[in-house]
Amino acid sequence: MLKIPIIINNWSGGISDSPYEGIKGSHAMIVGCDIHSKPGILQISNKMEKVSGDVVVDRIKWFTMKSADEIVGLGNGKKLYRTINGGASWNLEKTLGAGNGQGLLYFKGYYLFCLTTSLGWYKPAGSPDINESWKSINAQENCEWHPMLQTQRDGAVYIGCGDRIAMLSEKIDSGGFNPEDANTYNWNNDVVRIPSDFEIISLSELGNYLMIGCQKRSEINYYPIAIIYPWDYVLQSSSHDNPIILNTYGINAQLNNKNILYVNAGREGDIFQYNGARLEKLKKIPHVTEAWATILPGAVTEFKSILHFGVRGLEDLIGGIYSFGSPYRNYSAVLNMPYILSCGTSSMIIGAIFSTGQNLFASWESGTSYGIDKLNTNRRYSTGAYFETLLYQIDLSGYEQKIEEFHIILSKALASGQAIRIKYRRKIGDNWTEILTGSKTKTFSYATDGAKERILIPYSINNVINLQFKVELETASDNNTTPELKEIIIR
Repeated sequence: MLKIPIIINNWSGGISDSPYEGIKGSHAMIVGCDIHSKPGILQISNKMEKVSGDVVVDRIKWFTMKSADEIVGLGNGKKLYRTINGGASWNLEKTLGAGNGQGLLYFKGYYLFCLTTSLGWYKPAGSPDINESWKSINAQENCEWHPMLQTQRDGAVYIGCGDRIAMLSEKIDSGGFNPEDANTYNWNNDVVRIPSDFEIISLSELGNYLMIGCQKRSEINYYPIAIIYPWDYVLQSSSHDNPIILNTYGINAQLNNKNILYVNAGREGDIFQYNGARLEKLKKIPHVTEAWATILPGAVTEFKSILHFGVRGLEDLIGGIYSFGSPYRNYSAVLNMPYILSCGTSSMIIGAIFSTGQNLFASWESGTSYGIDKLNTNRRYSTGAYFETLLYQIDLSGYEQKIEEFHIILSKALASGQAIRIKYRRKIGDNWTEILTGSKTKTFSYATDGAKERILIPYSINNVINLQFKVELETASDNNTTPELKEIIIR
């Protein structure tokens, strides 16, 4: 028996910095698990399910909404998609002209969208209902992104157009914005510029500043530099004061959450925070290896008061919706990966994510398939939820230690269809061996062990020096119940 037992009963540290080290309560990987709803309890997350059928035929890059029922998405194949039933089903509304879905925003009764060199509008059931080339924008060639943001400071819409910002606002006492009546709006396609060898790919608002996130245009693979220009909205020809500079490849995405600016920059999954005075690196998404634009500009949102972002799946990088934050003041903000998309976790790209109330949406591309997933608050993942511990260093003294038993403790008894599987390996990269006794096919399951809240499993592992554990949680298919794991004691 181990001289000092291994006790696994804390998930408040989220995903660790590596399989070898992390803060207290962190684990090498956490996938498809809810670590926030009941502090001290690990359970299976609710399930992301495809709701778009065969309608979506390109990767949606942006979502925007008129209401919780009416949401529109814009894809890189120049297609507008719309739902009028809260995302339960989607329709292809329009196929647009030149461009690849550079930007999208709802404003004053109209869906505004950016193509390569134009700003257009769409109003369902309007007469007319669309104008694709309403305003010209001064964009550089080959711009992939024209991010759009309506700020809280003045209610105006700001648009990133290559090396400059355009602005649209409603005129006061005009009777309401109408794009066909120039007396109802102000338009300026060149309110501020950045250096011409950079282009704007993300926008956010922090206090009295518009935060303009940029990447290098020329020599991008050889010249790592990313810049955020804080702009104070004073109209001027250029704004280069006090730029925030990073030695990496581009400000991919950013979001203001609780007056803290969170930023994904570069190609290695780095997450930064900026509080208005200082930029600090917070975390690195695990297993990122030069995956360009790991988080796309439209793939960030605030959901349940926590930052959520979509990460592509590539090689060892586990794709899905990650979160960073804490729902309670006394807990540290941590990294988690609570939501697996219907397309799996590898060889996929998340184009955009979006939230409204309890609804969470994500668009994805996997090979030649595309889709929109929605969070089903009445279903959990039946399989796929798991966490991996750090690699425990058991003994280096030369005294052979031995594991003899596993004690699994839940906060309530297992229900029909539920199971917990514990696996181990001696080195990172080795195959996993499941803890099984007798004729069992799972470590602890309702099917063989019944409705138990805890179980003691005799199981021997000899010559223990280093061990890593993987714990998988399962529930019945099309079910909203979950095992509630409280503690595992290994002796």
